[in-house]
Amino acid sequence: MFISIAVDALDAAGIDPGDPIPYEGLRGRHLPECRLRGRDNKKIQFAVLAIGATRGGIEPDLLDEVAWWQTDDFWWFALAAAVAVIRSCADRLGEPVPTFVAGLAPS
Repeated sequence: MFISIAVDALDAAGIDPGDPIPYEGLRGRHLPECRLRGRDNKKIQFAVLAIGATRGGIEPDLLDEVAWWQTDDFWWFALAAAVAVIRSCADRLGEPVPTFVAGLAPS
């Protein structure tokens, strides 16, 4: 669910391969409240890249990837990744996050 919301945000902001959101610095700029260490960096990276893969039409193999995590925290990382992407999209459009998110809500 969080992944598909982030995909909707990318679509709404018109993000495309010609002018992508850079992964480098994404968390620092748009998710500064999350301090991640060790394996958590790889987990959020996977969640962010799963958003991009899903938008591109590739279904990420979540079960195979998250099996090594040995915890059931993928959805927390998916939420954090979606927040970072949504904030980045709102920033790209110069809109406040609440305004941008309200535009994502179904009519």
